[in-house]
Amino acid sequence: MIKKYLSKFIRKFEYYYFYILIKFNKPKGMVIIGCGRSGTTFSSIYLSHLGINIGHERLRYNGISSWYLVSDNDSVPFGPTFNQIKDLEFTLIHQVREPLAAISSIQGTIGGISWEFISKEIPIDLIKDSKILQAMKYWYYWNLMAESKSEFRVKAECFQTEIIPVLNALSIKTTHINQRLLNKEDKINTRSHTALSWSDLENEDITLTEKIKKLALKYGY
Repeated sequence: MIKKYLSKFIRKFEYYYFYILIKFNKPKGMVIIGCGRSGTTFSSIYLSHLGINIGHERLRYNGISSWYLVSDNDSVPFGPTFNQIKDLEFTLIHQVREPLAAISSIQGTIGGISWEFISKEIPIDLIKDSKILQAMKYWYYWNLMAESKSEFRVKAECFQTEIIPVLNALSIKTTHINQRLLNKEDKINTRSHTALSWSDLENEDITLTEKIKKLALKYGY
């Protein structure tokens, strides 16, 4: 119990510390949003090796990556809310991931607290919908919400190359480069899950599957 409250206190302190620092110094920065299990943890690590301090579900000097920030809710399970960071004037970037890979990971790895949060934002029935159908709805509707907020879009699978022109457009300079990480083939998501096929999705909802395919095509998949 003490450890839990201590963790909350540290997170809150970190938020106010960086919020004040950012407001005072006005650094260039970004907010990376999208659907969960789309590689935002890796993106934060990668950017940090370019000297750009982006926190994962924690505000840092150059911004934050968090799928919770797609929501305008004043309470989120982890990290600051969108309303708490929107006046920092950081650019919003929508990160996407190929739907079958993302949905496969989502249906097997997202926890109950997050599903409760998600179900308040989009049309998900936590009792009647299967885990696969919940994941399908989440990928589709959450990405639609994310793209409506964002100025740029990058694919998780091509993040290392697609983020560079975004950084250039925003005049965000790298301070150092860790060549070892740049050359490393890192996985976007290493959590254990069952791989789904398009047939699996069609068996759940053929109409929604077609909408997912159409949106995926728009995103370059």
